Order: sequence, then structure tokens, then C-alpha cells
Amino acid sequence: EGEPLVVTIAVSCSSGTYVRTLAADLGAALGGGAHLRNLRRTSVGPYTLADAVALEEVSPEVVRPMVEAVRHLDQVVVGAEVEADVAVGKVLVRDVLGAGAGDGPWAVLADDGHLLAVYEPFRGDTLKPSLVIPG
Repeated sequence: EGEPLVVTIAVSCSSGTYVRTLAADLGAALGGGAHLRNLRRTSVGPYTLADAVALEEVSPEVVRPMVEAVRHLDQVVVGAEVEADVAVGKVLVRDVLGAGAGDGPWAVLADDGHLLAVYEPFRGDTLKPSLVIPG
């Protein structure tokens, strides 16, 4: 029992999509106009509403480790020697980093599981950091 001329839609899109513009374009395509009355983001990357914490409930106990932010990426665990190169943002050969097949990006973790960096394809068989976490 919705209101006449009010449509509810769910949109799955990548970052950079202008949902407000999409609504206006849909209205124009239907021969009129349209705008958003409500907009609610239900997921971002690997996070959904089930992962959300109300602002008044934020505390050190509920803050997640940084590695959680990239849990959707393939992970590569490196030893101390490669960790030193990663810490300074060195471009590395895929095999040296230990990144197997795939297009990346890769979350690069230390032996203890903390996030060091995120690497992505560069030139040829090399990978470069798109993000390095200062140690």
C-alpha cells in the first residue's frame, strides 16, 4: 500500500554512482521528473548493516582491526625481510611478494596478521603499493 507515484527501488552499484542522478534519469525516461525522498546505504565493500554500530555505541572495544577493512581482498602474509621492503613502499616482483594468480589487489599482512599494505598490479610482473600503513 504505497503512495501513488512513489516508487521504492534497491540499487546495487559501484562507488562513484550518482543515485540521485539515476532517480532523475528514471523520471525523465518515464516522461516526467523524479527525485529521491530517502536514500539509505545498506552496504559498502564487505560491510553491511549487520556490521554497523550506532554512533553512541562506538568504543575501543568495538573498533575493528584495520585488516577487517580489506577482508574482501586476497591476503598475502610476508616474512620480516619482505615486510621491511613493504614498509618503505618498494615495488616488488609478484613472486617475491608471494601474490599468486589473480588481478589483485592484495592485502599484505605481517606474520602476526596485522595489515602492512595493499598492493596492486604495476608494470609487467611487478606490484606496487596503493596503500602502506605506517609502522
